Amino acid sequence: MLDLARSLIVGELRQGATPSRALTAIRQVDSALDDSIAANREGKPKEACVPGCCHCCHLVVHATVAEVVQAADTILQTFSPEDRLELEGRLYAYERAVAPWFGTNLGRVRTPCPLLKDGLCTIYEARPLRCRGVNSLDASECERQKRHPELEVSPPRVPGQMELARAAIQGAAAGLAAFTSNVGTLDFGRALAIALAQPDAVQEHFEGNNPFNPARALPTISRRPKVADREVFYATYEPGDEPVGRCSPTDLMPHYEKYMAGDTMGAVQVLTGRHPINLIRKIVAPMLYRDEDELLFWRAHVRDAIKELGEARFDPREAYDALEGLSTLEIAYQQCDDREMVSELGRIICDKITGQAVPDLCKPIEPRKRDGKIRVGYITENLTFNNGGSWALGWLRNHGEDIETTAICLSDRTDLRTQQFRESAHRFLLFADANPANARQIKDLELDVLIYPDMSGRNYQYASMRLAPAQCTAWGHPVTCGLHTIDYYLSSDLMEPPNGEDHYSERLVRLPGSALCYSRDNTPASRVIKADFGLDDGPLYLSCQNPMKYVPRWDSLYREVNLRTGRPIVFVEGMVPMEKSILKDRFARAGINAIWTPALGTSDFLALIKLADVCLDTPGWSGGNTTIQALSAGIPVVTLPGEFMRGRHSLAFCQIAGAPGLVAASPEDYVELAASPERRSSALANLDADALFEDKRPVVALDEFFRYLP
Repeated sequence: MLDLARSLIVGELRQGATPSRALTAIRQVDSALDDSIAANREGKPKEACVPGCCHCCHLVVHATVAEVVQAADTILQTFSPEDRLELEGRLYAYERAVAPWFGTNLGRVRTPCPLLKDGLCTIYEARPLRCRGVNSLDASECERQKRHPELEVSPPRVPGQMELARAAIQGAAAGLAAFTSNVGTLDFGRALAIALAQPDAVQEHFEGNNPFNPARALPTISRRPKVADREVFYATYEPGDEPVGRCSPTDLMPHYEKYMAGDTMGAVQVLTGRHPINLIRKIVAPMLYRDEDELLFWRAHVRDAIKELGEARFDPREAYDALEGLSTLEIAYQQCDDREMVSELGRIICDKITGQAVPDLCKPIEPRKRDGKIRVGYITENLTFNNGGSWALGWLRNHGEDIETTAICLSDRTDLRTQQFRESAHRFLLFADANPANARQIKDLELDVLIYPDMSGRNYQYASMRLAPAQCTAWGHPVTCGLHTIDYYLSSDLMEPPNGEDHYSERLVRLPGSALCYSRDNTPASRVIKADFGLDDGPLYLSCQNPMKYVPRWDSLYREVNLRTGRPIVFVEGMVPMEKSILKDRFARAGINAIWTPALGTSDFLALIKLADVCLDTPGWSGGNTTIQALSAGIPVVTLPGEFMRGRHSLAFCQIAGAPGLVAASPEDYVELAASPERRSSALANLDADALFEDKRPVVALDEFFRYLP
């Protein structure tokens, strides 16, 4: 059923991604699912469902955009004006009931479907796929499920029926993902409200915008890392064999589970296997710290783990495979000078691992004699809706006519952002692993410049090779990568401190402004209000950064803001799977009056920002997207520039937007500014948030840099 549903959607939308074709496609999927359900019922017990029995219609239904299109079309075609008015009232009541859950744990919500009237579905023939899969053998259990969500009751179903419906939903979602904004499945009720209130919403969705983001149904956050999500795979090698470039051992699951649970020491202690991935995974630091001494302890641990890797004996081909599991981002979040430590790791990777595993791919490359356009490549496993790589689309789209671009996606998890790279680049390549054969294809392109917008496991595998005469990394990983195969770090002149060159093993290139050609995000804010967050009507002090940015040395800032204002500070738990009780307990010990909201989808997150009176930035690693979002909404962002580029993003954005008065001169001034509505209002007097977007100057400067390379 999954493959059939996907093929039906793709077959129709390939002729044109439009609402009318989506409507045709989902009707085909409905028909195929109904036929499969009818065939499945043969010989099965008779269901208990009868007209008017609607206990299951009090659950939140997840649906695709195509199903929303079909429901909206049915309503527009068949409902009277009076019926429409009644439905609008039920849709608003539904939204208010669901809003406090912010798209997460929707399975615990019990509220009537807005399309339910007098116990009957008003769009039964156009009902969502999930509804087609629900048939129970015991109505009393359905009623118990409705009345007691805390018990997680699962009524007895017609065997196999819901499995068919789930497969149809997954197939339809997979088919749509290649042609529409990547929102996954939606809260059907909230999405329908958007489709009916905004007649152009569906068309906008098919044009790549995000009007349905407020209805996004967030998946349960998994604590399993993606490197362990695939099949069990350990490669062993004979003389002359080449590495395959991937390594997904499930025997590391105890390591990952302990790590995500906040037991980093326990995670390290279980790394006893012989494969070098155990050595590479020892280069790990916690995501959250209980105090500054713990941070320093783990910093010393990382140094020791790097030394152990450098002194160990292993097959470099196995170690090359294991690099897929490498992450240095947690080190960067310690907000220290990482150049020396990470450069030693980079030397080991380049000389002892990749240089030995695939020596032909690590030899220097002479610049080619240019006979035409400058060939520039962008390569990352995050060529998706991901902060790591999606920002680079602004560079790629705006190069001069003498630049020929190639986009290289190192992942099989693609989405509409990947499609935008595909359509914008002169050439597009897709490689799902780091097999050396793929690297040779890239090398054969004879690129002049290869840019890694960020650094992660698979990116490290390719970046430790020499695939172009000039190789760069950039803003998506705002710290040195330490690899001597990477020549340049492309950064922002406004973000770099005067001694910025001292922080990189690469040669620092300072581009004008923020260094970004940033496109405005059209994602709308949802309609949630303060009460949905459990907040009163007083001034809202919000600090909405990734929890990893809150290191112990800055806790006193937030406590002082509490004391000066008499108000709590609202923090957001974030989507990253981690044991956040470590941070919450530390804040409590520090005397910080904190209110925590759960993980939020983009639209609810934007709504919370718009409700704020002030956003409090994190000094050591400041806001990027969040600062831009707040300034665009006219919300002041109080920031204190840090020592390194990653702590100076908001400094640049405030200067560009004409609000330098939001930049504090000291920790004491940060508290004063946060507590002073008059100073914040004055700082916003000349705010020009439009200046943050579509700035072509960095790309012009980048092109000039490319032209003068050897």
